[in-house]
Amino acid sequence: MGITQAELAKGLVPRPRVAIFMGPLGSWQIELTADAKVLTVETQRGHPKTWRVLDDAIAFACEHCKDAEEIRIRFKDMEFVAGNIR
Repeated sequence: MGITQAELAKGLVPRPRVAIFMGPLGSWQIELTADAKVLTVETQRGHPKTWRVLDDAIAFACEHCKDAEEIRIRFKDMEFVAGNIR
């Protein structure tokens, strides 16, 4: 199940936990977890939205998930967490 950028702009996911991770094709992807649902950020056509550069994925998450509970970045066996985003 996924969510688009337009749906994010409408505020359909309150206080999500954001996970940025390296997808299977070697590009960054974003998942949101809220109310025990995991949503992948998708394009309008339903494909997972991807970013080649981590900075761009972080910027997208900060811009579109301003009320996020936390943002996690997973890379290989490491995990970086930023909490109290506001």
